[in-house]
Amino acid sequence: MTELDKLKQEAKELGITFSPNIGIQSLKEKISTKLDESLPKMKEEKPSKEPTGIQKVIKEAKAKAFKTSKVKITNLDKRDSEYITTAYLGFENLYFDLSRVVPLDTVVELEEGLIRVAKDTKITIHVNDPKTGNKVPKEVNKYSVSNEG
Repeated sequence: MTELDKLKQEAKELGITFSPNIGIQSLKEKISTKLDESLPKMKEEKPSKEPTGIQKVIKEAKAKAFKTSKVKITNLDKRDSEYITTAYLGFENLYFDLSRVVPLDTVVELEEGLIRVAKDTKITIHVNDPKTGNKVPKEVNKYSVSNEG
């Protein structure tokens, strides 16, 4: 079966009338037109200019997390504070992420999301228990964050 015969058979199945000596190109165009007409027309929706629902919440959260402030971050971990000069701070979620290597003991302009990460970072140290004299674990902040502007 030739290509023309296949196209004629498809045209008959679609209910297209054509002359017996029609060419391949003309038949392809008729089939294409018939298929386009038979497809339901999709209603085009214009994208809204303002985000709504979850998109609005995401946009507001991202704006809040990426707002910058000048801060000075100091390492409070006595075990390594004298030779550590930078801190790797980062966060991620389903919608956006941010990470940065931040110099310590220097005033830097930093995003609020990373400032919160620095404030919330904890380490476990062992301190003497005054009652028993034994060392007990205690969770403390790893960084001190001071606002500089």
